[in-house]
Amino acid sequence: MEPGAAQRQEPASERERKLIEAARQQASSHPPSPDDTHTSASLLSEATRLSPVPASAASPRIPVQPPPGFFPGYEIVRELSRGGQGVVYEAVQAGTKRSVAIKVLREGFHASDSALRRFEREIELAAQLNHPNVVAVFHSGVAADGQPFYVMDYVDGIPLHEYVRQSGLALEQVLGLYIQVCDAVAHAHRRGVIHRDLKPSNILVDKAGVPKILDFGLAVRCRSPFFSLSHAASAVSGHPAA
Repeated sequence: MEPGAAQRQEPASERERKLIEAARQQASSHPPSPDDTHTSASLLSEATRLSPVPASAASPRIPVQPPPGFFPGYEIVRELSRGGQGVVYEAVQAGTKRSVAIKVLREGFHASDSALRRFEREIELAAQLNHPNVVAVFHSGVAADGQPFYVMDYVDGIPLHEYVRQSGLALEQVLGLYIQVCDAVAHAHRRGVIHRDLKPSNILVDKAGVPKILDFGLAVRCRSPFFSLSHAASAVSGHPAA
């Protein structure tokens, strides 16, 4: 056997143990010097290569089932959806036993500053709307780990396009749904709120057949009370999520 062959065949777990032990001995023997720092960095790099950190641990996200008390005053029932930016849970308000939906940023504390600003803007704009065809936001707070969340009405329904396909409605009834949606959009526009992501999947139809617009994550405020045709087209067609 050629020299070094045994070392090359040594199990990764054993090599990792020896690297960690060597780093501990080096740290306890004398104060760190620039050379030691470089060596320690090499040891850490090698140990990391042998036992890479799972992606889920490197970038912690909101869990599927948060622990009790994570959202003060609310008991989580289940996760409803998990998108690119946010997670929505079905929950029960402890004091009233009211069914609600709670939205929180998916990345939690690891969200970027711009994502946090968008989330705060979403809360602010959605809470200003009061319309029967817009999901009402009625409370916002801070979770147990310090990150913001907001609470809205829970809609037990399905997306608009699925509802239309499954219900077998006449044309007049389908148009009636869209009239309600347009009225809700007009209500938002009158208050200077542009949704920017209006699409069938962001409109739920409840069991009573009432459409509800949700997800104002990309919404912006228009500074002018007058809207151009481009603003209107943007609100109807929407933009891809960032």
